[in-house]
Amino acid sequence: MISHCRFVESAGVLLHSSMNNSNNRRFSSCYEFDRRDESPLQRLRQQYWTTKQTVRTKLGKREDEHLIASDAQLDAKIQVYDSVKQTCERLLQCIERYQDCLCAQTENALGRFLKHEGKADHTQAGKMMASVGRAQSYTAQQRLALRIPLARLFADLEVFTERAVADCHRTVEETETMRQRYRGSLMWMNDVSQQLDPDTFKQLEQFRKVQAQVKLNKQRLDACKLNSMQKIDLLVASRCNLFSKLLVNYQNNFLRFWDKTCNAHCTIADSLKGYQHYEFTVLKDLMEPCQKVAEVINSHQRQQTDNNNLTMNESDDAKAEATESRKIVEQQLIRTDSIQNLFLDSPETNKSPGMRCILYFLLEIGFLESLFVAIRFGIGNI
Repeated sequence: MISHCRFVESAGVLLHSSMNNSNNRRFSSCYEFDRRDESPLQRLRQQYWTTKQTVRTKLGKREDEHLIASDAQLDAKIQVYDSVKQTCERLLQCIERYQDCLCAQTENALGRFLKHEGKADHTQAGKMMASVGRAQSYTAQQRLALRIPLARLFADLEVFTERAVADCHRTVEETETMRQRYRGSLMWMNDVSQQLDPDTFKQLEQFRKVQAQVKLNKQRLDACKLNSMQKIDLLVASRCNLFSKLLVNYQNNFLRFWDKTCNAHCTIADSLKGYQHYEFTVLKDLMEPCQKVAEVINSHQRQQTDNNNLTMNESDDAKAEATESRKIVEQQLIRTDSIQNLFLDSPETNKSPGMRCILYFLLEIGFLESLFVAIRFGIGNI
């Protein structure tokens, strides 16, 4: 009976103490909630200190080393996010430029041109041009197969950038805002603590309100930190998964394209062995004397310009005559028709020895005529 009474008494004491503890916790939580002043004046003060902290950050003011150390992990994750964002944007630009640089249409046009000209030419050069033209057309057809996985990569990466990266960007911006708000509240509490006098209870209630606001901002910042780091890790993993699926297909098509292209060109190169090589020595022999004549004429023109600067009283008739002589020399030197005829009627395409000799003879006469006219007008100007 006595033990039963003692048990009831002890249970009553425990119940009373637990009720007191719960009441104390409820009272303390309510008191802490009451200290969080949500008045417009308090919100205005919070916004003032947040803005002040933002201005300090923009101006590059040095923060407390303990605050920097506490946010080191978050800063590292934000750097990873910035790298992911920049590389995604650059990769989109590179893919877009690469699609513009895929010269399949131009390569196919070159192949058709070579095949057409090869059919018109019945010599070994025509056979070579036709073979190379077929190889170029085949390469152009195979190159078009690269655009399908490339377009798929561009579309999926664009969606990834617009959605996943943009969502992570909003979370990071929210975390940065909460960090500025928390550091601003710390500056606010520091300012209030300098005016605090516990003996006279001066600014004590204001300090408690600011302290409660700092705790609230700290809790919100920790939640935003955790959310940001989790999203950044998920973003990196999802991009790796995206690349592992899309780039493998593009890589296989790319290697297959170059294997087929290499085999086609190697086959053409093997079939062209033993063909006569064309060396255009005639053009070189014709161009070097012409360049020398042009250099002589230019030197005479420079000397004439110097003489004109020294003697300003030269007559207009002499200037007109010199201008006319230069035009005649240039007309004699620039023989585009004869050069085009040289390419069209090449000595290699003409099988008649008599016609070949006549062609060389005509070219030599034209060259000597232009050389004679150039020397004559050069001596006359001197």
